[in-house]
Amino acid sequence: MHALQEDPSPAAPLPLRWSHDPLRPGAIGRWLLAGGRAAFGRAPVWSADLQATPLALAWLIALAVGLEVLLGRLYVIGPAVFSPQALVVGWVDTLALAWLAFLVRSPQVSAAHVLAVSLALGWWISLLTGACWVAALHAGLWDVVPSDSVWPAVLWWGTLAWWLLAQCALFTRQAHGHAGVAGLSLAVLLAVQALALRWPLPDLWAASSPS
Repeated sequence: MHALQEDPSPAAPLPLRWSHDPLRPGAIGRWLLAGGRAAFGRAPVWSADLQATPLALAWLIALAVGLEVLLGRLYVIGPAVFSPQALVVGWVDTLALAWLAFLVRSPQVSAAHVLAVSLALGWWISLLTGACWVAALHAGLWDVVPSDSVWPAVLWWGTLAWWLLAQCALFTRQAHGHAGVAGLSLAVLLAVQALALRWPLPDLWAASSPS
């Protein structure tokens, strides 16, 4: 793995380091643009405009959590009760992404930069697929779909497959196509999802009776 870090990335002319500099205007937007590229299988354009700072990572995590809270509420039609304790669990996937980002770091691109793009691409996938699910739910499409229909499962598994492939593509590209990294990243992320299926996380929102 150390040999992988000796090959400089041609897309990063200057070393991109973790820093504590104040965020420049538009910094988070630039991360979201980079994540949008990665979500559709395109390589991030590494530049000095991408600031990897504690505040930038905090913002990206906050955006991801905020989106999950919003979508979770929209998934429940009618009154709902929020469960704040659900926010303190379910961080295994974030830890796995951080470890993989550390694994594929290079002298040109820091682990923090890779993790930031990883978080941003996940945000886009959650936003786009979540919006489709919410639109179908509030349009009443799931009410007319037969109970044995495969479409809900197709959307759920399709979202998971998209996320897995996009993340693995990002990490593999940063490792310069190393097959071992591709297999390892897929195995780690699949293991995390298997844990989530075996021990489901509590819902952020639960339907409640009108008072």
